[in-house]
Amino acid sequence: MRREVAITKNVAALHTAFNNLKVANQSIPKMGLVHGYTGSGKTCAIEELSRDCNAVFVRANSLWTPRNMLSTIMRELGVAPMNRSDLMFEYVTENLAIDNRPLFIDEVNYLVDDSRKMVMLDLLRDIHDLSQVPVLLIGHQGTERRVVMRPQLLRRLSQIVEFKALDVEDTSILAETICECEVAPEILKRLNQEAEGNAGLITLGLGTLEAFAVANSLNKIEVNQWAKRPFGFIKKK
Repeated sequence: MRREVAITKNVAALHTAFNNLKVANQSIPKMGLVHGYTGSGKTCAIEELSRDCNAVFVRANSLWTPRNMLSTIMRELGVAPMNRSDLMFEYVTENLAIDNRPLFIDEVNYLVDDSRKMVMLDLLRDIHDLSQVPVLLIGHQGTERRVVMRPQLLRRLSQIVEFKALDVEDTSILAETICECEVAPEILKRLNQEAEGNAGLITLGLGTLEAFAVANSLNKIEVNQWAKRPFGFIKKK
């Protein structure tokens, strides 16, 4: 399997949204939200985008406090955290602005699901306002419903991307990108149906197909060769 990110509709929408954030003028907020269910391919796409744009990429967790968040961002900037949160806040905003580095916050659902942690969303809003760099929030499905309850944050989200289930065309693009053998369209259609568009399960299925091709010295797997073999994951009834 090739370790590449396929340009599915979800990934193309992510790239378009981020490019819009980068080129937005000062009158347009540069905050964005990416949300979607587990298995939609969101994590891989975000990680690749983060590498490509040299973003400061951190993951929230259930133990985060404002100080934890600032300390984590400081470490990603390559410096040791300071004793005072106000000094860390000043350092983060200034250095993000100087280096023009975007800030990505993954697992932001930890912040929106707990009203006691909402202050960190306000802190991220302040970082965005002062640094004027793109700030991308990434969360699970349902995160967007909680963000709507924070009007001060919502009005700064100029780009919102939802990672949806892959369709058959996306499955074909994924197969062409990562699979080192050709797979008949009818097989890919069945794979998409059984995986219910879940990118993670589709990837597992493509791995099973590729292993079958290698074991049988095949460059292409036809329908009659694969028949009704399972794809290597448990499908829903």
